[in-house]
Order: sequence, then C-alpha cells, then structure tokens
Amino acid sequence: MTSGTWGISNNQLAQTDPISSGVPTVRSASALAQADYQISSQLTPLTGGGYVGLAARYVDANNHYFLRLRVDTNNVSLYRVQGGTFSLLGSAPAPSPALALGQTYHLRLTV
Repeated sequence: MTSGTWGISNNQLAQTDPISSGVPTVRSASALAQADYQISSQLTPLTGGGYVGLAARYVDANNHYFLRLRVDTNNVSLYRVQGGTFSLLGSAPAPSPALALGQTYHLRLTV
C-alpha cells in the first residue's frame, strides 16, 4: 500500500479515509507497466458525491489510467493522466438501476 488509509472491514481490504484528490494506491507493480493485463475489484462508494475507481499502468500520481465510477453523476469514465493532466478517453451512463452509495460494484479494466 502506497497511499490512502486502508484497513480490513468484513474480511476485505477497504480504504477507510475519503480522499479529495489524487488516486489512492494499493500496489504499484512496475513489471506490469509494459505488458497487457487486467485488473478487477469489488468497490463500494460510501460517502457523498465521491467516486471509486481503478488505476492501471500506474507510474505515479501524475501518470496512469483511471477508470472511475461516480455516484452523483451516475456515470463511468476512463481517463488517461499524463504529466498531471487528466484527459477523458470515454464516458457512459452507468447501467440501470442508478448507482447508489453503499452498493458494491465489480469493475474490471484491461490495459
């Protein structure tokens, strides 16, 4: 774990602090940076209009890809972060029913 505050909740790894910016990182695997791979996780948005997501090809906070599920806008977005600048690669409304706080979602990202 390299950033954020994490703990065990219901026998699962959980981020226990909301963040206002940046990407909390559980693990950075530089060996995966050049190979194609898939990551997936069960994620539960817990607070406010925040979001949950997956980071891939993570070099540092300024260089990675980020798949974001956002409750307050009910959408899923994929960003490329390069040199600290977020570029939206694609976005779509989340499938029905509408996203909800406290609901667990399965996200998968192939890069």
